[in-house]
Amino acid sequence: MIRLHLHGIGSCGLGTDQPYTDGFGALENIPIKEYAKANVRRRFGRLAKLVYIAAARAIEDAGADPGELAIILATAMGETTVSVDLLRQIHDTKGALIRPSLVPNSVHNSPAGYLGIGLGNHQPSVTISQGWLSAESALVTAADLIQTGTANRALVIAGDEANPSWMEQLEEVRALEWSAALAQQRFQEGVVALVVGSQPGTRELGTVIADTRRVERPADGIGPLLERNQIELNPTTAVRVREGAGGSGLRSMVAAATGLSPEQIALDGPGRGTAQAGAFAVLAECVMQNECDDLLLVGSEVDELALLNWRRRENR
Repeated sequence: MIRLHLHGIGSCGLGTDQPYTDGFGALENIPIKEYAKANVRRRFGRLAKLVYIAAARAIEDAGADPGELAIILATAMGETTVSVDLLRQIHDTKGALIRPSLVPNSVHNSPAGYLGIGLGNHQPSVTISQGWLSAESALVTAADLIQTGTANRALVIAGDEANPSWMEQLEEVRALEWSAALAQQRFQEGVVALVVGSQPGTRELGTVIADTRRVERPADGIGPLLERNQIELNPTTAVRVREGAGGSGLRSMVAAATGLSPEQIALDGPGRGTAQAGAFAVLAECVMQNECDDLLLVGSEVDELALLNWRRRENR
């Protein structure tokens, strides 16, 4: 796997457009009118709006040509609001009356498609859906496209929506346990986009590498993944795991594999962004807020292990 140069970052939500909240964190206002013309945005679902804004901000940050970038979108749930509306209409009308736009908009890759149309982009477009590890898998896909010469640079986007109506709908059908669980997760709506390439760009924000591996036991895979990607930890490396992507159990395994104590490994709990944007959100905070110069993120889901390593400077 190759190490990519990070040229630009953009986000929508996740503390960018409004502060993180203690509970369910849906955006009150999505400023899509500032970024997309009416004829482009008229069919956008909620997620497509978030994706478009984050992508536009990343492209501007990188000073990139929108038409040259391969598009890789990572989302676990896709256009959830559209999918719920589609199911409601099927149920309420027994399939006799369904708004036509709901069908194409309900598929996971529709936000990436609309983004490509809006940008006038004819480069490869790929959508990844792999739960907690979607962001890392999308970055791996970007590296593959660039390494094989299929693309020169890539726009890698990760995130999911969180519609305020979800809580109301759950309470309406008296699914109170579900609404309470959702509030407890402090689910934060948002999308993060990265512009990456194989060579240094006009704006250089360090280098990043991601990798995934199928394992029987996560504990057995951490060391080989670090070795395969030539990642050596130093005293200033910030090591983090996400609560939803392995949690405290994975933290103990990472500690054993690296020689660190569990207390030296941060556990990012709920509220650090949605499942897919979580890894990129932490990376963005590190880069933009100068929180560290070397970051290692480790995550797991079922029998899959993933890591993401970012360095502000290549020669440490």
